[in-house]
Amino acid sequence: MGHPVSQKMPVVRVVIAEARSAALEFKKSYTVYDYSKKSMLLKRAKNTFKVHVGTQGLIMDGSVNLPNRVFIDSEKAEVFELNGRMYRGDVALLRNGKNILVVNYVSIEDYLKSVVPSEISKLWRVEALKAQAVASRGFAYYHMMTNAERDYDVAFELQQYHGIEAENPKTSWAVDVTFGQILEYHSNTFPSFFHAVCGGYTENADAVWKNTTGFPEPVPCTFCRNSRYYSWEYSCSVKTLSRLIREEGYKCTELNTIRAGKMARFFSRVRSVVVTADGKDIDLPINIFRKIIGYGNVRSGIFSITKKGSSFYFKGQGWGHGVGLCQYGAKTMAENGLKYHDILYHYYPKTTLKRVY
Repeated sequence: MGHPVSQKMPVVRVVIAEARSAALEFKKSYTVYDYSKKSMLLKRAKNTFKVHVGTQGLIMDGSVNLPNRVFIDSEKAEVFELNGRMYRGDVALLRNGKNILVVNYVSIEDYLKSVVPSEISKLWRVEALKAQAVASRGFAYYHMMTNAERDYDVAFELQQYHGIEAENPKTSWAVDVTFGQILEYHSNTFPSFFHAVCGGYTENADAVWKNTTGFPEPVPCTFCRNSRYYSWEYSCSVKTLSRLIREEGYKCTELNTIRAGKMARFFSRVRSVVVTADGKDIDLPINIFRKIIGYGNVRSGIFSITKKGSSFYFKGQGWGHGVGLCQYGAKTMAENGLKYHDILYHYYPKTTLKRVY
C-alpha cells in the first residue's frame, strides 16, 4: 500500500487539514485502499472529487460509500491537490468524529523542501537556511520515531508546511546538502524546537511543555537584537481579558490584577502568570496565557505588566516560546560568517550532528 519506506528516504506522515469535507484532485490514475484492511476499494483515472463524513463512513462525490479510514495512492504522478494546493506523495483520509483528518505521506526530504522556506525567508544566508533544515528535520524525525503507534507523525501546523508551491531552489539546496542530518543530545534524538526571536536568552523546553525531558540547556543570545521583532508592546482592556479567560474555561467574573508568577532561572523570562479574579489566584503557564491573549499579542514570555485605568499594558521583547534555535539569531550569525554547525551548536549546546539515513 503506497510507496515503500526505504532506509534512504523515510516517509513522514503530516496532518495537512482537518475539516468536515476535503476536495482532492489527481492528475493521473490513483487507487483507494481500505486503511485498516489494506485491501483495494477502487481505482480511477485522473479526476477531482469531494469526500465528506456520512452516517456510516466517508462518502465520495455524494454517492460512493467508503470506510471511515482510507489511503489513496497517487501512483505514478506522486502528487495530489487538496483544496487547490499541490502536495507530493500520497494521502490518507481518516474520520475523526465529525471531521476528516487529511494526512500526507511524503518523503521527509521533500517535506523539508516546503517547510524551510515556509518557516524562514529564502533571502537569508545559506548557512541559516541549512541550520533551519537540520532543526526542522530533527523535529520531524523525533516525532516519526515516537509516534509509530499513532495515525500521524506531525500534527497540523506544528511546522509550517505549504506543499509544492512553497518550494524554492535555494532552500531546497540547503535541504539537499544537509541530507539526513539531525542533532543528537547525549546520543539521543530530541525535538529540535525553534522560534523567531529569543529576546536575549533561550528557554528550557520543560518550562513550556510539561514532561519534555532530555533537551539542551538554554543559552544567552545577543544575535537577535537587530530584529524588527525584538521589542513589542500590547494593551488589553480588563473587560476583554476577563472574557478571554472565561472562554478558556476559568472563572473570572471580576478581574483584579495580573502579575508574573514563576520566572526563568537565568533570565527575566516569565514562566507563568498569576491572575487574581473573584478573590482567588489563577496560576496560568505562560503558553496557556499567551494562547488566551493571543500569541501575536503577547509575543513571548519576556515582558512587564502595568495597569493603567481599565487596561493592562504589556511591554516585552522576543517572539515565540524561546526554546532551541533563535531564527533571527541564526540569521545574524550566518551574516557574520558562521557556519550552520556553529549556529546549531550554539543554540543546542552539547549536541552532535549525525546523519541518520
